[in-house]
Amino acid sequence: MLDATRHPDPSRPDPSLPEAPPVPATREADVSPSSVSTAQIMGILRLAALTAAAGFVVYLFSHEVLLLFFAVLLGCSLRGAADTTSRILHVPAGLMLAVISLSIVAIFGGGLWYIGPSLVHQGSDLIGKMTGEFDTLSQRYGDTSWGHTIKQHMSGSMPSAGQVTAPAFKVAGLTLGVFADLILVLITALYLAISPELYQRGMLRLIAIRHRPRALEIMRAVGRILRRWLLGQLIDMVVVGVTTAVGLSLLHVPVPLALGVLAGLMTFVPYFGAALAGIPAVLVAATVGADTALYAAGVFVLCHFIEGYVLSPLVQRRLVELPPALTLLSLAAAGAVLGPLGIVMGTPLAAAAMVAIREGYVVEILGDTEAHDEA
Repeated sequence: MLDATRHPDPSRPDPSLPEAPPVPATREADVSPSSVSTAQIMGILRLAALTAAAGFVVYLFSHEVLLLFFAVLLGCSLRGAADTTSRILHVPAGLMLAVISLSIVAIFGGGLWYIGPSLVHQGSDLIGKMTGEFDTLSQRYGDTSWGHTIKQHMSGSMPSAGQVTAPAFKVAGLTLGVFADLILVLITALYLAISPELYQRGMLRLIAIRHRPRALEIMRAVGRILRRWLLGQLIDMVVVGVTTAVGLSLLHVPVPLALGVLAGLMTFVPYFGAALAGIPAVLVAATVGADTALYAAGVFVLCHFIEGYVLSPLVQRRLVELPPALTLLSLAAAGAVLGPLGIVMGTPLAAAAMVAIREGYVVEILGDTEAHDEA
């Protein structure tokens, strides 16, 4: 027999109870972006003040900051190579770091021992030939109207015989300064590669605790992009240097080895480096003949074609994607604000800043997770 007492249906309202008042709709103005708390405004102002202060410090100590960034670039690359090879060979990363560092020293030392005397001799010949070529151009075109005008403008800036000693000491001091900076960068990079966690923890101490895990991810993403950029740039430098040296040697241009090394080193600066390296090559080739100078210019055009249309699609764009306009603007801005060293380090600075802005601002603050997925 069924129970006469039935349980009330919860889906039906009880007529004995009064109706609940209607819930007012949330106004759009209550959740609009204008309803920002005072704490958020103060946080934004503090961040802007810290950014401005950091920019001012970087401007005041631009040379030291760029040297430190160069050391970070090399240190990240050394540590990345050591970690990768240690995972493949199943050996400690510290051992692989020592092997890689000693191998680099041995390769450069052996290369300088083998081609160093020839390189120094060809470099001296290069300076002498460029000086002689300038004298030849002056004698050939000095009697023309435009040549006479150029000589008048240059005569006031040429030093006298008694003024040569001081600039010579300045050049010697500048050379010693460059070598000292290079040694400092290499030692700092080695220390950074040996114990990167120590310096990462020091940087994280400056960040709020709740943001430290995400900050560590951003730091590692910046390190990865720097390693990829340097790897692609080293490949470009080797290919351009070898291609230039071989091409100029086939044309019987004097000092092809020195010109090839110069072209490879100058390729570290995208777009402008290889073009500037072509100027002394064409001048030296002009001592052989006008046709040789034209062919030497063709060698550099070929190198630009290989670097821009073969290496960049196959190597650089697979490792790191930098828009050409952003690269040019970063070089111009870094050169104007930070000087010649800023031009050299402008592209890796732009790559690191692009990753930091994407991960720290676009993803974290704006909430655009698609930008993280596309990376």
